[in-house]
Amino acid sequence: MMRTLAILALLLALVVGTASAHPKSETLPFARSATGWILIHAKINGNPGVFVFDTGAVDCFASPELIGEKNVGVKSTVHYLGGKQTFRRVPATVSLGENNFGVDVLLGSTDDLSALAKTQIDGIIGLSVLSHYEKITIDFKLQVFTLEAR
Repeated sequence: MMRTLAILALLLALVVGTASAHPKSETLPFARSATGWILIHAKINGNPGVFVFDTGAVDCFASPELIGEKNVGVKSTVHYLGGKQTFRRVPATVSLGENNFGVDVLLGSTDDLSALAKTQIDGIIGLSVLSHYEKITIDFKLQVFTLEAR
C-alpha cells in the first residue's frame, strides 16, 4: 500500500510540476503593451499565457478561463491602493521560464487589462513568484529581464 502511494505521489508531481525550491537564474524576453506595461510569457498549471510583469503586485492573478476553473477556490478580499476587491484564490503552479512555483493565484476577469493594453492579457505575475529571486534586472534596450537566483 505504501509503495502504491509513493508511486502515485511521484506521478502526481511529474504531471502537475514541482515547485522550485531554489530557482535557476534565467534571462527571458519581454514585450511592451500600448500602456507601456512589461508583458511576459508564463504558464499557470501548464497553460501558456501573456502576463503583466508587476513588481508592485503582491499576488499572481489570472483569468478563470486560463486555469479552466470558474467556481473553485476560496473567496479572498485583497486590499490595494485603490481600495479592495474579492477574488477566488486557488493553489496553482506558476511556471516562469524553466522554474515552477507553487503559489496561490487570484482568479478574475482580465477583460479590462486586455482593453487597456490593446492585446490579450491572461493575468499578472507578482511578488508571490518574483520574490523567490535575489535580484531582477530589466534591460529595456534589449527587451530582456534577468532573474538571479539566491
